[in-house]
Amino acid sequence: MNYRITLSKKVRKQVSKYPTVDLHKIHDAMLTLSQEPRPRGVRKLSDREYYRITVGKYRILYTINDDDKVVTIYRVGPRKDVYKS
Repeated sequence: MNYRITLSKKVRKQVSKYPTVDLHKIHDAMLTLSQEPRPRGVRKLSDREYYRITVGKYRILYTINDDDKVVTIYRVGPRKDVYKS
């Protein structure tokens, strides 16, 4: 069963600033999450119920709600900046 992908306004704004080539890769990764929210290479962040996938030099941080079949992407960014609040 497919999961619904939700993005915050902040994520939409962040992603719109990235180069087109990177934007396509990030978009493809997000579509993959709708099919498989825990793909090969996913990392569970140790301090929370959050997950991370790597797309080139970018990280996508997200949560999974298995009951409602929703993946919520709460942050996308370069590795050096994505973990800063």
